[in-house]
Amino acid sequence: MRALGVLLAIILAFGAAVMIVASAEIADTPTLEEIEAGEPPNDGQYYEGSETSRTISTGFGYASGVVAGIAALIGIFFAVTGTRGRLFAQVAVAAVILAAIALII
Repeated sequence: MRALGVLLAIILAFGAAVMIVASAEIADTPTLEEIEAGEPPNDGQYYEGSETSRTISTGFGYASGVVAGIAALIGIFFAVTGTRGRLFAQVAVAAVILAAIALII
């Protein structure tokens, strides 16, 4: 069970990094409204949603990255001590739910 905790902690750490980098990329991408107002697009890329949906999605993305990072640390703690497995599972599920919300919006 502890080996599974280590594996899940590594996956969560990678997922945390991906969500934070993706959120930073989305935050820097102009919306279609901004391009129509005269702002030049970044490499021809733009965010198709509104400013509000981009802000909400970015916020949930950063939050999921932070929670996944905390879950990875708890996973390492679980692998070393064998305790707090339930907390590890709860925080990992919370990180996945936040990431899903960020991707759906």
